[in-house]
Amino acid sequence: MLTRLIALLTLSLALAGCGGQFILTVPDQVAPAGGQAVVVVRLQRNDFFVLAPAIEGAAIRFRVEGQDDRAAYTDRLGYAGASVPVGDQVGVYPLSIDHLDREGDQAHARASAYVWNAQAPVVAVDLDALDLDASQPSDAARQALQKLAARPANILYLTDRRITRHAEIHRRLAQHNLPDGPVLLWQRESWHISYIRGWIPVVKVETRLVSQLAGLRETLPRLQVGIAASNPACRAFLAAGLKCVTLAPSRIQDPNLTQAPSWDAAVQAVP
Repeated sequence: MLTRLIALLTLSLALAGCGGQFILTVPDQVAPAGGQAVVVVRLQRNDFFVLAPAIEGAAIRFRVEGQDDRAAYTDRLGYAGASVPVGDQVGVYPLSIDHLDREGDQAHARASAYVWNAQAPVVAVDLDALDLDASQPSDAARQALQKLAARPANILYLTDRRITRHAEIHRRLAQHNLPDGPVLLWQRESWHISYIRGWIPVVKVETRLVSQLAGLRETLPRLQVGIAASNPACRAFLAAGLKCVTLAPSRIQDPNLTQAPSWDAAVQAVP
């Protein structure tokens, strides 16, 4: 009885907060020039406090600047995906995502679509190796990544920080003169509200993609090396078939692992 009472109270509070704001989550994208970006977004509505139920059946429009629109409907978990054309020219383009419901409420979000030459070298960097939260990240790290970018090589950053923090990460990269590049999640995992018997709210975890590295390698065949500062990051690179250059002491026994005592040595270890 007490459990049912708590559930009813939670539900009534959520309903009392109807009319909240949409939450449209859009990550950075990477695509080869002349190809398409496979864009997956999520639509929720923050109706009360921390409750943000997914919106099912919502129409979502996808568009990379200068290209044709694509559209899709969200599923029961609020996800919608589409293959979005990116054009033939290498560069960084605005990706716009829009939703308009029947009541006239709308949601709009923007991210960046990085369009790269598929045959250009790509280096993946574990964002934790940069210590961006420090007031002044390592000069050695900045110089090393600038050398890689000047080869030229494209650089992408991997993190477990929420997508809502990725704009802040981009600002910090620019502030510390680190090379620009897409900020991507190691894995896609989200909390969402589901309902038992149609009315009892419960929280579940939904993992849509264990790792993004395998898919990135298909899109970018010259993504062959990852720079890490921890054993879990290094294992993730190795599991995806990349070589790992690690700045941290490691007991991992793998011929594709290189121990680098410094950032300068790490750059030299990247072919």
